[in-house]
Amino acid sequence: MVLAAPVGVIVESVRTLGPILGASTLMTDVGSTKAAVLKAAVTGFGKNAGKRFLGGHPMAGKETAGIEGADADLFQGAAWFLTPLPGQNILTGKSGEWVGWIEKIGARVASMEAQQHDRLCAWISHLPQMISTGLAAALVEEFGADLPLLEAGGRALREMTRIAASPYSMWRDIALTNKKHLSHALLQMEQKLAHIRQNLGERELGTEFEVAHRLKKGL
Repeated sequence: MVLAAPVGVIVESVRTLGPILGASTLMTDVGSTKAAVLKAAVTGFGKNAGKRFLGGHPMAGKETAGIEGADADLFQGAAWFLTPLPGQNILTGKSGEWVGWIEKIGARVASMEAQQHDRLCAWISHLPQMISTGLAAALVEEFGADLPLLEAGGRALREMTRIAASPYSMWRDIALTNKKHLSHALLQMEQKLAHIRQNLGERELGTEFEVAHRLKKGL
């Protein structure tokens, strides 16, 4: 059973379905935060949680919902994070079968502890969403919603604001369940932007570009 819903719904579903789910069924999810989900799994499945539940998070998606946004190649080359419970072996039993299916659809499996996942995703997924949302909202407030900003701004602006169309209903739960890590990432980003603003006419601005270029070289 794969739970694909906002994180809050996943947490509640794990708690309520765990006690009544057939013993031969593995439950997994695709939620964007994992600590709260795994805590719910321990509640729902008790001592059998490590055999009955496997936390997961595919790093692929779109800002659009519904069948119209379906894409058969969505997971090709994408990372699929798995967050096992302590002592859980993801390569055996039903978990191992699920790992095999993930690989068959083209995703790359990576395993890590839930708190490590939430900290990492706060930076590489949740922070980019908040930056995109903030930029789009600031543009609307500064220029109005009807100005053809995207056409004038070109590819860079389109790419940076694309995910601003993502639904609040999904991101509300992500923010609530990863508030600590996301708040830290946002604060670090705020401080970095303030530093850049303060050094627009200084050589220090060039240093920031040099540091930023290291990311591209690493990729």
